[in-house]
Amino acid sequence: MSQLARQLEVREQPYRRQRVNETQQPAISPRKRITKGEKALWTLGVAVVLILSIFIVSKQASIYLANRSVNSIQTKIENVSEENKKLNVEKTKLMDPKRIMNYAEKHGYSLNIDNVKVIK
Repeated sequence: MSQLARQLEVREQPYRRQRVNETQQPAISPRKRITKGEKALWTLGVAVVLILSIFIVSKQASIYLANRSVNSIQTKIENVSEENKKLNVEKTKLMDPKRIMNYAEKHGYSLNIDNVKVIK
């Protein structure tokens, strides 16, 4: 070999050794870093989920309160309607003509047919 060829060979040997050493070492994957943008997006996503969950819970609470008030009003309506039925039954008993005549006779009133007027 010529002197020039030996010089080139000597110069390339360290590079060849490095390439051999690089291929023999186990591959170490670079550590993935979280960028500021990714952190901001994750923070924004968590904040949105948190706000939506709070909104949903508050709406459910207001719906519960509205249903509770509706139920209480319905029970009041049922109680008043029962009382109205009882009062109507009592009214029909009190408006019975026989009862009115008995009450009038007890208190000294008499029926005068000439003073009776029929309204149609």
